[in-house]
Amino acid sequence: MRKSYKLAKRAIDVGLSLIILISISPIMVIILLINQLGFNRIFFLQKRVGQHGKSFTIIKLCTMDGKGHIGPFHGFLRHTGIDEIPQLVNILKGEMSLVGPRPILIEYINHLNQDEKNRFLVKPGITGYAQIMGRNKLSWKQKFVYDLEYVNNQSLFNDLMILIKTPYKIFKSGNIQAQSLIDERN
Repeated sequence: MRKSYKLAKRAIDVGLSLIILISISPIMVIILLINQLGFNRIFFLQKRVGQHGKSFTIIKLCTMDGKGHIGPFHGFLRHTGIDEIPQLVNILKGEMSLVGPRPILIEYINHLNQDEKNRFLVKPGITGYAQIMGRNKLSWKQKFVYDLEYVNNQSLFNDLMILIKTPYKIFKSGNIQAQSLIDERN
């Protein structure tokens, strides 16, 4: 990958993340307060697989209570992707990018073939090619095909197109639950 692309991508990641965090901070304070009323904890932290197969802790807003129940407010946060906003901190830490394959659970790594592991050549993203091509409507096999297509065709133009299309795709898609990779492969 060209060094100029990597530098430009990182600059865009950091710049946009800071702009978004600063501009929505008043709204996030309100969301965090409402979220605190419904749950004991505000953030959901989970180990995921990042670039080069290294693990990192992803940060999301907590949207489930201790029994796995999702109320209307928290369903809205999930459906709109607002629960993903704390991942901007992961971007600032250099663990993620705005665009890239979605980070998978650590226990999934042993279920990937060698080609599918090529998705770890790049940083995981908050959004990616698979998200704009169908999000949770896609099978894991289809997601990996789109992830690898992204890895093999990275460019600032592709990143920009994915960023532009993401809000439309999020609001257009239904609230389809994602299937576990392990369940799908068994």
